[in-house]
Amino acid sequence: MEAGVKYNIDAFSLSWEPIAPESHVAKFVAQCGVIVRDQIPISIQEWHKPKEGRLVSYVDERAKNLLWDTLMSHFTLPEGLTEREREKVKQATLKKMATQFQTWKKKLWAKYVNAEKKTPEFTGPLVKVKDHWDLFVQHKESDEAKQRSIINKTNAEKKQVHHVMGPGGYKSGLPKWDAAERKMIAAGVTPVTLSWPPRCRNWFYGHGGKLDPQTGQVIVKASLKGADKELIAAIKDARLGVFVPDRENDELTRALKNPEHPGRT
Repeated sequence: MEAGVKYNIDAFSLSWEPIAPESHVAKFVAQCGVIVRDQIPISIQEWHKPKEGRLVSYVDERAKNLLWDTLMSHFTLPEGLTEREREKVKQATLKKMATQFQTWKKKLWAKYVNAEKKTPEFTGPLVKVKDHWDLFVQHKESDEAKQRSIINKTNAEKKQVHHVMGPGGYKSGLPKWDAAERKMIAAGVTPVTLSWPPRCRNWFYGHGGKLDPQTGQVIVKASLKGADKELIAAIKDARLGVFVPDRENDELTRALKNPEHPGRT
């Protein structure tokens, strides 16, 4: 980014992620990735400080503060934010950076493995990677890293239905789904999702659900693996009074058979 140029961020979501203006939000997210790749070496193994007994490298508070300060040299937050609110924005931003950092390392490793472990050419964005590459590979090929990879893969396989929204998430999906429904309504077609609870409707679209533009009814999608049928049944039962949804057990929770807060936390 050009030195001395700042972009304002005017509004935040409930999770304290920037949402307006959109053009500045895109720059904000992109710059998060640029800064974390530039400042944190790929040889750093963990984002958070590990539990006692684990001797691994991690991103300490000083480094995280530097990431935040560097980002804020390009952006300004609303003047009315309290210190507590600014801290929430900071933590949400660092969480985004953590995801971008881990994704960056995963892509580097996948490309290296797929290239039959051929060391990449350290040019362009990879120039700063060169001095940390050997340590990065050494850790990824360690027994501990392999064991963690197995555990992560096992956990990932437990999730049967995956979203198809990409990095933009619901924020980028909502305008498209709204537009598609408005188009059907303008054509005299009533989308079945029009009467669904918002949480159910958004989850349905976000995980690959589709409506027939000619009828407004659900098109069965293999990616939903039957969850769409469970969802429709739960919504129908709620309307009939057979099922009474509440905060901890609504239509989507029943369909996914996934309690919101199982046990004591």
